[in-house]
This record gives sequence, structure tokens and C-alpha cells, in this order.
Amino acid sequence: MIELVEKFCSAFEDELNSSEYLDSELCSFPNGSCEATSQMLALYLQSGGIADVVYTKNETEQLKVGSIHYWVVVENKVIIDLTAHQFDEFKGTHVCSVDSEFHSLFRQLSTSVPNKESLWRPFTCDSNIKFFERVMVRLERA
Repeated sequence: MIELVEKFCSAFEDELNSSEYLDSELCSFPNGSCEATSQMLALYLQSGGIADVVYTKNETEQLKVGSIHYWVVVENKVIIDLTAHQFDEFKGTHVCSVDSEFHSLFRQLSTSVPNKESLWRPFTCDSNIKFFERVMVRLERA
């Protein structure tokens, strides 16, 4: 699983750096990018054969910035949070156990099974879907 996450990170960053257009969620990565990034990572892990993968919506009032944050949970054991480094309070790596000190500052609001349609947004429509498809092409070529 770690290898899949590292491959995804590399392709994702390459696409961020080379895209002519980025949706408002992704243009300030990692800030404000946690939902779309978590949805894409969960989709990729699912396509890679990881069966028990979800992305979660979480809330806190204990941080200086932001109250809602998303991340991926695998088998109710592992958190993968590719945007946690946007928070000053976060210390560690993007893969950690579910009892992570930073993530325990949040309470879970919802859990969602990944699906491509979840990337659709009212104002930017399918730009996140197209971005994800380009990331997947990069991964296939890697």
C-alpha cells in the first residue's frame, strides 16, 4: 500500500506542476485541497486492489486554521492524509495509524466510499475528474 501511495503522490505532484488549469480546490495545494485529493487517492487505492478504503469528512475547533478536513482511511487501521502538512499543528508523515495525535483533534462527520462522480463540482463541473484521469494516465505510464 505504501508503494501505491508514493506512486500516486509522484503522479499527482507531476500533474499539479504541469497542468495548464487547476480547479480552485487544487490551485493552492495543499491548502483547501483535502477533499478532492482524498477522493482521488481513495479512487486510486481502490483501483489498485485495496478493498476497504474510504475517505472521511472530519471537523475540529482546535486548530488555528480551518475546521473541516478530509483524509483517507484504509481497513480502519491506517490514515493517509496527503494535505495534513497545510496545518502548523501537524508533525509526522502522511501515512499514520488511526490513533494519530493530530487526527484525534477531529471528530468524524461522515465516511464515503470513493466513486469518480464524487469529484464533480457545481461550478467547475468535471475539471477534477479530468485532472484525476490525467493522473491515472501518468500512473499507467509509470
